[in-house]
Formats: sequence, structure tokens, C-alpha cells
Amino acid sequence: GTCGNSLSFVKFASIICSDFDVHLLDLPGFGRSNFDNNIDINLLENEDIINMYCEVIKTYISSNKLRNVIVLGHSFGGFIASKFVIRHPDMIKKLILVSSAGIYPTLGDHGAYWALLFKLSLPQSILRILNVFDTMITNMINNSFLKYYYKLLSSPHGFADKFVGRFIKLESIFTLTSYWNHPTLYELLSSPIPLGFIHGEHDNIMPCHQSIMFSKLSSCPIHIVSNAYHAPHYENPIEFSIAFRNVVSRVSIPINKNTSGKISLSYFCIQLKRLI
Repeated sequence: GTCGNSLSFVKFASIICSDFDVHLLDLPGFGRSNFDNNIDINLLENEDIINMYCEVIKTYISSNKLRNVIVLGHSFGGFIASKFVIRHPDMIKKLILVSSAGIYPTLGDHGAYWALLFKLSLPQSILRILNVFDTMITNMINNSFLKYYYKLLSSPHGFADKFVGRFIKLESIFTLTSYWNHPTLYELLSSPIPLGFIHGEHDNIMPCHQSIMFSKLSSCPIHIVSNAYHAPHYENPIEFSIAFRNVVSRVSIPINKNTSGKISLSYFCIQLKRLI
């Protein structure tokens, strides 16, 4: 997700790794993975960004010779995972979207704020130059939106908001009309890939009614995790692991008992090249 990293999945991974080999990926520019500073993000088209991230995932799966792959994507990672699966359905067994962004054009309860912050980027730029980030300050913030925003600003590489902002359309700064400009709703409904949803009960960034609506449209399995917000895998890892197994079993994908129980933390540090 935009403000998360692969380490937020470690507790969940430790619960299910007896039945699955778990690979935790940070895409370049997100979490703990570097992005080449020599590449001007503003010169990349949205389709280029999608192509590059899909190529990263494809390369990882191919180079590690992974089979029977279940791809799980959270928030913006769910949007990229959806795009990858739509383009390479032969490479995966199942797609699980966790509080996913980009399915519908709507941006959730704080959509107007995300549009302003991500598109204008002035607050981020000023605070990053001043380097005023501190863990104690983060812990003192009680408002969930401000805490999430501050966490975004203090991320190690600071590119997440720039990438996500490219996919948010702000029609007017006066009316705050905003939407996601590359929704995957039709593509996912047309995809033959087995699909499931996991959502936090109290998510106010990507409200769970979005996943519930899609589930009703497509008859995909869904599990709402109690006492969780936008990051149910981190906020309630025990129930999230139950939700994962529940969704997987409901699409008839067998759990492989012959796995090694290995957890791989993969921090991509590769240089992304614009696809011509």
C-alpha cells in the first residue's frame, strides 16, 4: 500500500507460512525499495508506470520459478496486482485484493483530501526539505487521516504519493471533484482469474462497501475483518490469516502441504526503465 511496506505483512506471513511459501514484495519507490532518482516520474505516462510495475512482478515470478501463485495486493498494491493479473492471467492461480484502490472511480471518504495532497504535493515537499519527521510526533497524532498522511510523508523513499497521485484526477480545486482515472472494474469483471476480497470493517480510506458491491456483482468470496481499518493484515493479523484461508478455500484452491515454509522479503533495488 501507499504508506506501508512488506514488513507490515510479517505477522500474517508467520501464521500461514506452514502452508504457503510467502514472498513479500516492495515495489520500487514504495516501502523499503529504492527508485532510480535519475528518472523523472513526471515524464512517465500512467501506462508506463503500470507496465513497469507489471514487469517487475513478472520478472520476480519468472526468476524465482514460482508456480500456483496467489497474488495478494493491498490498497494501491491491489490496483497494480489487478493490472498484472489482467495482463498475465496465465502466471497466477488466484488474486486477492485487500482494501484495494482503483476498482471504482470513487476515492473513498477522504477522496478530496487525497486529490489535493497528492496532486499539489506542496505540503510534502516543504516538510521533506525541512526533515521534520519524528516517531514521537506520529504517536501523538490521534486523527487517523493525519496519522496516515504523516506516515506517508516520513516514508524512507518518498515516492509513493507521487506515483499514486498520477492516478488521481482532480477536476477542480474549488469543487474538490476528484476520481480515480484508471478504474479496473470492467477489466476485473471480465477476467477469468479466481478473485477474492478481504477488507477492514472500519476502513474509511477504501470503504468496505466497495468490495461488498463487487462481490455481489461477481459472486466472488469476501471476508470483512473485524476491528480493522485500512490495513487489516497489520491491525488484526490473526483474523486476517483466517480470512485469507477462508477466501482461498472458497475458490477451491488447495493448500499445498509440501511447501518449505519459507518467507522471502524482497526489496527491489532495480532501475526502472521507461518502456517505449
